[in-house]
Amino acid sequence: MMHVTGIVQQSRMAVRNLQHAARFARLCQQIERETVNADFAASRYHEIEAYAVAGIQLSVASIEANLNEVLEDTPKFGCSLSDGAFRKIWEVWEKKPTLDKYQLALLLLEKNEMPRGESIYQNTKALIDLRNVFVHFRPINDNEANQPTDELLHKFTPNRFFTRTENLVPQGCMSHSCVTWAVQTSLAFIREFLSRSQLRSIFNSRDDSYFATLEEVE
Repeated sequence: MMHVTGIVQQSRMAVRNLQHAARFARLCQQIERETVNADFAASRYHEIEAYAVAGIQLSVASIEANLNEVLEDTPKFGCSLSDGAFRKIWEVWEKKPTLDKYQLALLLLEKNEMPRGESIYQNTKALIDLRNVFVHFRPINDNEANQPTDELLHKFTPNRFFTRTENLVPQGCMSHSCVTWAVQTSLAFIREFLSRSQLRSIFNSRDDSYFATLEEVE
């Protein structure tokens, strides 16, 4: 999405990342509809894996890009600190986890932080943890517990050919349901932040329609 500032155009990715993730969710569903048995599923596993992993990663990338766009539009998050003082604070906080940076942004905007125990926050933390598993993936045996399984188990429906002899991450996450959950989690988190911060929404009516259903268009 191009954003015009004066006569300068900026490329912005928060909405586009989420749109791309939604597209990958629909492609996952298309494969699932065409998959009639486990043998056929195995033949297309790498295809759905590519779509699912991309959808998960882009959903988190949308959250990360949104905060950078907010900082661009609202210098220093509207706080009264001097430029030098803000830079020193942000240099430290920029290395912090994404959710901590969002909480700082709300603090600087003089708004209430997101309750860490609420479902929107917890779902987003689980999504970021899942993304990190893929980004920093290490070899794992099928019988080895090396994933945020407990946090994810009831959030989406695993790949229907997933078995308990496999790991929920990665094999079970290769599903339309998982990527849909990732997109919806990212969307809910960004909307919650924008609502709390009372900042302008980055989504327009066409975006709302596009995200209203993540079903494949037949």
